[in-house]
Amino acid sequence: MGKALERYEALNTFGSAAWDLSAIPPGRLQALVRFARAARAQAVSDLTGDRRLATLVAFAAVMPQVAADEAIEVFDLVMGDLIRSSSTKMTKQRLRTLKDLDAAAILLRQMWIAVSQTAADPSGDIRATLDAMDVGPFHAAAQTVKLLAQEPDDGAEQMLAARYNTIARFLPDLLKTLEFASSPAGEPVVDALANTSAGIAAPNPERFILRRRRQMPRVPHQIAHTRPTTQKPNRF
Repeated sequence: MGKALERYEALNTFGSAAWDLSAIPPGRLQALVRFARAARAQAVSDLTGDRRLATLVAFAAVMPQVAADEAIEVFDLVMGDLIRSSSTKMTKQRLRTLKDLDAAAILLRQMWIAVSQTAADPSGDIRATLDAMDVGPFHAAAQTVKLLAQEPDDGAEQMLAARYNTIARFLPDLLKTLEFASSPAGEPVVDALANTSAGIAAPNPERFILRRRRQMPRVPHQIAHTRPTTQKPNRF
């Protein structure tokens, strides 16, 4: 990513955006550029004066935009790889927590069955049913569900937040080096890029590690070591 941006900056120093090449047919311009890209430096150097100058001017005029496009393509590839690798990692982490989530769900189901059966009995006493239960494991199960259960759209945000330090190494340079513009329909995206450029911070490994440690779910110990019982009364 860094090399792609450096290439664009080097080509952009020629100031070709201000050149007026409208008199040159586009097909001829592209032919000169194709030759310049395919040929060795020595082959370009061996051209006659006017031909060499025309080839170099065409190359300097066209290549900055090509380099910008290539930088965007590299950015797309890098972000795609980050998203795929993060998604794979989160899926594995999610699979490791399913056992605890299943155990919590089974406990909560048992409580619901006991409470609903009591509620369905006209003479049933829900308070007495709860008093006869050891509700500690159920509290722990509810806490486990709170920690591990995810809304449908939570994963993508967590996935990118976990790779913040990696993205922060190249995204500020991309936004600083390339100037983005759009049609009226795309202006919200351009505004979002401007706000991102102004607000993104440099990588901070210590903050990153602390944030990741805070995000790691802690499964209550009771889930793995206790089962519901009616032996020990415990009120809410």
